[in-house]
Amino acid sequence: MPPKKVEVVKDNVVAFGRVSKNLKMGCVGLPNVGKSSLFNLLTEQSAAAENYPFCTIEPNEARCAVPDARYDFLCDLWKPPSMYPAYLQVTDIAGLIKGASQGAGLGNAFLSHIQAVDGMFHIVRAFDNDEVLHVDDSVDPVRDLDTIQSELCKKDLDILQKTIVAEEQIVRKAGGKYKMLPLFTETTTKIQAMLEKDQPVRDGSWTPAEIALINEKIQLITTKPTIYLVNLTMKDYLRQKSKYLPAIAKWVTEHGGVPRDIIPFSIEFEEKLHSLKDDPAAQAEFLKESKVKSKLDKIVTEGFTKLGLQYYFTAGEKEIRCWTIPRGCLAPQAAGAIHSDFERGFIKAEVVAYQDFHDLCEGGKSMGPIKAAGKYRQEGKSYMDSSTLFRVDGMVAVITGGGTGIGLTMAKALAANGAQKVYILARRLDLLENAAKEFSCFVPIKCDVTSKEDLQAAVDQITKEVGYVNLVIANSGSLGPPVRFNPDHSIQETRKTLFTDFDMEDMNDVLSINVTGAFFTMTAFLELLDAGNKNALKGGFGKPVDGGKVPVIQSQVIFTTSISAFSRHFVSTPPYMTSKVAIMHVTKQASTQLARFGIRVNAIAPGLYPSDMAAGIIGDRKPEEETVNDNKFIPAQRFGGDEEMSGAILYLASRSGSYSNGSILVTDGGRLSVMNSTY
Repeated sequence: MPPKKVEVVKDNVVAFGRVSKNLKMGCVGLPNVGKSSLFNLLTEQSAAAENYPFCTIEPNEARCAVPDARYDFLCDLWKPPSMYPAYLQVTDIAGLIKGASQGAGLGNAFLSHIQAVDGMFHIVRAFDNDEVLHVDDSVDPVRDLDTIQSELCKKDLDILQKTIVAEEQIVRKAGGKYKMLPLFTETTTKIQAMLEKDQPVRDGSWTPAEIALINEKIQLITTKPTIYLVNLTMKDYLRQKSKYLPAIAKWVTEHGGVPRDIIPFSIEFEEKLHSLKDDPAAQAEFLKESKVKSKLDKIVTEGFTKLGLQYYFTAGEKEIRCWTIPRGCLAPQAAGAIHSDFERGFIKAEVVAYQDFHDLCEGGKSMGPIKAAGKYRQEGKSYMDSSTLFRVDGMVAVITGGGTGIGLTMAKALAANGAQKVYILARRLDLLENAAKEFSCFVPIKCDVTSKEDLQAAVDQITKEVGYVNLVIANSGSLGPPVRFNPDHSIQETRKTLFTDFDMEDMNDVLSINVTGAFFTMTAFLELLDAGNKNALKGGFGKPVDGGKVPVIQSQVIFTTSISAFSRHFVSTPPYMTSKVAIMHVTKQASTQLARFGIRVNAIAPGLYPSDMAAGIIGDRKPEEETVNDNKFIPAQRFGGDEEMSGAILYLASRSGSYSNGSILVTDGGRLSVMNSTY
């Protein structure tokens, strides 16, 4: 038969691998690194796990429940006779050794087992123990990583060559009636060049059509998503340090991975914890003394996410069930997970967000309160679960003023939603280093935004380490002196306050940080932002969709301005207000002037959010007790929180806000609507 025509895929997201709800993660690595032990812990089975190579021959398969507090809540509420969580299917595959692609150590069979799974848990040994054999007689995680990657690439090269031969035979048998598709020739040539350099195919830059062709015809191992599980000693795990981790992290990031792909854990710790499962009190005491948590839940949830899976709930008196679906699928396909007839005959679905149900159900099972609050919705065929719309997987971001306050909140939001690296910049390195302990993707850089030398040094470091930036958040700011117009002052008193007693240097200091520093932060990173767009064209963050030639999420600068920029109220201090008005207009001008480079410029205008800078303004205020007649009244009757600021920055940074340029996003609880303002 002639070669099948491969058409350009029209979906917004085109990924390697099968589109299915039944996908598997395989445990991969050298012998004696902890694969079978991890498999047993995850699945509570008893697969052979001995201290000699190849104790596993045939793959062991099982499934483990995906932990989810939402599912637990629904089960506790309804207490139905039948409960079905989401499951991750896991396969324990025998260890590979050098030469496996040529058949060493039953390598061909083991590699075929890897080819049969959809993603990989690559277990890496990072513990010294003379009693546990190592096939190379020494512990060297980077060497081991190179060995496994090289063997997988060699196997893929063999798969590729066989595919090319088979395709040539099809064309030859057609007697000249059919020719080899140019797309096939171009794609296989690119693949071969990468594999011959031991580069995984997933690290390349591919068009949707090329990905579709690879998925249909070649099914390569090195396109599979990978999570690196670093097996530490219990001692290293308890102190959260290992001499091997920095080199492993460097290898992973240099080979197309991101910090989130690395999960340090300890088989020794997990087995000790598991041995206490029949004594909850002893288990709780062990965890309390250890001051660390099990990583098994994280491994399962990250594996499930890495496969591009998600689920929705159906709940009732008879059954609670999680229905697994591919991430990004629309409502009809989601309904098809229940029954194919539901997909074919789909008209609309009645849905409620879990959090809305949790907050409004009042401990009952009725949808009455949810409907009364307007949270019970009917969605049509184009409905997509919103949890996929705010991801920033693979993003490289820079945040000034990132060590505290809303800058740190923004950094955490980006890191928690897939950012590859978040460079946090500020004057105080101690605050930055303390913040960086929470997320491995945080990189602290001491930087004074009023110093061009400091800004250039930051640019040089990021250029060397990554070479591009997708997002710059100019967030550094100073509130300045608390001088303001006083409606009770005479003209003489007003002059005295705002001229005689007001030091001009105090005004200049505020403008230097809030305006000059913000402006030069933007301009310092212009070339790296341009490189971010170019990296997107190679398949990085913001890569084009639908076969397009423009990044779907273009590089962006986000300024932090303030609702003071709109204020005519006497409570606003002129130094701070002036600086925020200025930066708001810089946002608008730059959004126009940088548009030709594909660089967007937006701003966030927060109201009152608790922070060190805002502490003096907030004082002991209780907004929930203030009335509309109070000149500080906030209609939301509360201050802003991490959730609101995280949502604002994720909207602008993700696909959801990718159509915005020159916009000012106000997040103030309605404050501007009740104060003297120009808005």
